[in-house]
Order: sequence, then structure tokens, then C-alpha cells
Amino acid sequence: MELKALLEVIQVQRHDFMNHLQVISGLVQMNKPDRVRDYIREVSREIECLGKIIHLKVPEATAAFLVAHNEAAKEQIELAYRLQCNLAHCTIPGPEIGYALEEAFSRAIGYLASCGSPERRLEVHLQESQQRYTFRLVFSVPAGCAVVAAGDKMTGVHEKLAAYGGKAGLVMGQSEGEIFLVLPRRASELVQSGT
Repeated sequence: MELKALLEVIQVQRHDFMNHLQVISGLVQMNKPDRVRDYIREVSREIECLGKIIHLKVPEATAAFLVAHNEAAKEQIELAYRLQCNLAHCTIPGPEIGYALEEAFSRAIGYLASCGSPERRLEVHLQESQQRYTFRLVFSVPAGCAVVAAGDKMTGVHEKLAAYGGKAGLVMGQSEGEIFLVLPRRASELVQSGT
């Protein structure tokens, strides 16, 4: 993870915060309390999404998610988060998790940006089962758009994760594509938590 990318995330967050304050101030000055409430609700939903990212227990994963959030916004790609766990018991070292997530996000965002997909939406899933965490990026595939380069790059990620019992891949269907990572959990935590 490059520090420059993280610095950009912080700068964008600061800029967005200042913009939100200016919009709210303007609406208050125009005496539009209903619009103020609506705008605050909208901003609260955005912040709630980022809050789920901040609660990930692996700092490198949090950084990868925040940078991806910023990169997707630059490409006008909507991220729909479905995060159901926090990676607290993952057996893969943080730097390797961060690398794998960065590559997965980069491939999916790059694909959507370059393919001219009319549906610029990326579903981000993170789920936990008894023995593993499953991370999935799901996106629509326009007819005739190739993804060989993304698949080739995921092979390198797979090789890195395989050293720790994980895996990575790309699955393409007629109308939908998915980049996935499978990250193992600590066995001792399974016994203690009963899951």
C-alpha cells in the first residue's frame, strides 16, 4: 500500500467534510429545514458505510478498502457494501491480506472503468463461515468485453494466498463477473467461539 494513496483518501475525506458543512450552512441560511434533514440523512448513510470499513480488525484491509472506495468514486463507480464480519481471526498476515484486497479491487474497478459498462456498480461482500472468510466483488459484464488481464493478475494473488491456505480467482458468467478471495480462519477461535 502506498502512503500517497492513503494521503489522498484523507484529503478527499477532509474536502467532502468541508463541502457537507457548506451545503448544510447554505440550506440553513435559506431556511429549508426539511432539506437540511434530508441532506444530513444522506450524509449519515455514506458515513455509516465507511464506518463498517473502519471496524475491520486488519489495518491493511481497512487501508485497501478506503483506497478502493476513493478510486471507485473517481471512476463514478458505486460500491454496495455487504460486510458481515471483521477479519479478526484470519490466519493470513495483514500485509498479504492488504495486497490481495488491493489487487482484487484494482482489477474490478479497472475493468468497470475500461469496459464502458452502463452499470457502474460493484457489490462488495465479506462473509465468515466456520473455517474461512469469503471476500467477493460482483459486477455486471457487458457483452463482448474481455477480462483476460484481470484473470491473469488474480493468478499471482492466488499463488500468494495459497502459501497460507487461501485462494483467489475470477469467475465470469454471461452477464456477471466475480473476483473472489478465500481467507482461512484460526482453528482455535472456532472452538472457543463455537462457530
